[in-house]
Amino acid sequence: MKIVLWVMLIAVLVGCAVPDAPTPVPQSLVLPSPQPVPATFTPGPAIVLPTASPLPTRPPAPTTIADTPIPFEDTVVELRYQIPAIGLDRRLQGNIGSQIILVDETTGSGQQRNNQATILLQLQQVLRGLELPPVPEGCDRCVQMSFELPLEEVSVSGWLQDVTLLASIENFMSVALGAHFPPSATAGLRRSASPYAPAQSLAVLEDGRLWIWQANQDTIPEPFQVEPTLVDAIFAVDVTDLASEYVANCPGVPLETLALVAEDGVEITIVCPEYSLPSTLMPLYSQMDSLMVSQLTDDVERPPIGFPLTAVLDYQRADDTRLTVYGDGTAVALDAENTVFTDTLTLTQVISLTSTLIESGEVKLGLTTFDDEVETAVSRILVRGKSGVYDGMWESVSQVSALDEINVLLDSYVQPPVEPTVEPTIEPTIEPTVEIEATEESTPSPSPTP
Repeated sequence: MKIVLWVMLIAVLVGCAVPDAPTPVPQSLVLPSPQPVPATFTPGPAIVLPTASPLPTRPPAPTTIADTPIPFEDTVVELRYQIPAIGLDRRLQGNIGSQIILVDETTGSGQQRNNQATILLQLQQVLRGLELPPVPEGCDRCVQMSFELPLEEVSVSGWLQDVTLLASIENFMSVALGAHFPPSATAGLRRSASPYAPAQSLAVLEDGRLWIWQANQDTIPEPFQVEPTLVDAIFAVDVTDLASEYVANCPGVPLETLALVAEDGVEITIVCPEYSLPSTLMPLYSQMDSLMVSQLTDDVERPPIGFPLTAVLDYQRADDTRLTVYGDGTAVALDAENTVFTDTLTLTQVISLTSTLIESGEVKLGLTTFDDEVETAVSRILVRGKSGVYDGMWESVSQVSALDEINVLLDSYVQPPVEPTVEPTIEPTIEPTVEIEATEESTPSPSPTP
C-alpha cells in the first residue's frame, strides 16, 4: 500500500515540473536575426612576432637559368661627329654593358669608359626622334653628324644645328679625347665653356691662315690670314723651358689647352692664365686671347682681369697707391685719390725690377700668400717671371729691402717733389710829384666912397 502511495506522489511531482507552452509573440514584434557580412578589405600580411628560436623557412624555388646569355657587347648607340674642313672626325659607340668607346679617326687615338649607363640613356633619349636636315652640297665647314640606334632600327645622318647638342657633343669629345686642332696646325688654343662664353678654339696653320670657331656653331667661320707678329711669337717660344701645366686657384675659370708643334709637340694645360702663365708665353698667349675674344658671337662682357695678361709687375701698397708695369715698359701709377700717372721705363729697368724681387726669395710661385679678401691694410705684389707668377704680401714693407727700388719709383710718381715757391719782390712805387707854379695875388684897389 505504501508503495502505491509513493508512486502516486512521484507522478504528481513530475507533472507539476513540466512548464506550460510558451505564449506566441506577435509577428510585428519579432526582431531580425544577425546575418554574416562578407569582408570588404584585403587582409594585410601576417605579422610574425619574434620568437626565442628561429622558425622553419620554406626553401626558395629553384631559379631557372636562361640558356641564352645577355649580349653585353651589342651596340645600343653609335654616333659620328665631323667637320671636314679642319679634319675633325670622331666616333662614339656604346653597348648594353654600359661601356662607351671613343675614337679619334684623324689621329687614331681612343679611350674606353665603363659604367656609363646614365650617359647612354640620356644620349638615346636625345637622339630618339631627332631629325637632321641634309648637309648643303660642298659645305665642308658644316658640322656633320650621323647616328644609329640598332635596337630600334634607327639610322639618321645630316647637318647638326641644335645649339645645345652641338656644345654638349664637342665638350664630351674634347674631355675624353683632348682638344682638336687641324693636322697642319703649328699652334692651337682651346678654351672650354665658361659663364661668359661658349667653348672656343683657335689654330694657326703652316701656311699662315688662322681658324677660330665656337663649339655651338653649326658652320664654322672661314679662315683668314694671320698677322706676322703672331707667327713670330710662335717660333720665339722655346718649348724646352715650358712646364706641362700652369695652374692657379681661381674659381669659375675655364680649362684651357695650348698646343705648340715642335719636334715632338707639346700640350700645356692652363687654368687662370693671368695668374699662372710665365713671361715667356705672354707675347704669344696675349695675341691669341685678343683674337678669340674679338670673334665671340655672344655679347657677354667678361669680368675685369685682376692682373693684366701683358703686365709683368703689379704692386699695391698699404697706403692705397699702386704701380703696374707692362712688358713693353709702360708704367701706370695711381695715388690714393686714383689720379693716374703714366711713364715709359727702359727694358733694363723692367728686368731689374722683376729679377731683383724673384731672386730675393721674398715672393713665391702659385699665389701662396696672395688673398683678395684681406681685412687689414697690407702691401701686395705680383711678379711674372720665366717660371710663372710670383706673389707676396706684407703688413709692413719697411724691412723688405727687395721693395726699395719699387717704392722709390712709385713715390716719384705719386709724391712728386715740391718745388720751392718764389715770392715776387714788390718794387716800391714812386708817385710823381706835381709842381705847382706860384701866381701873383691881385689886391683889389680901393674904390672911392661916394
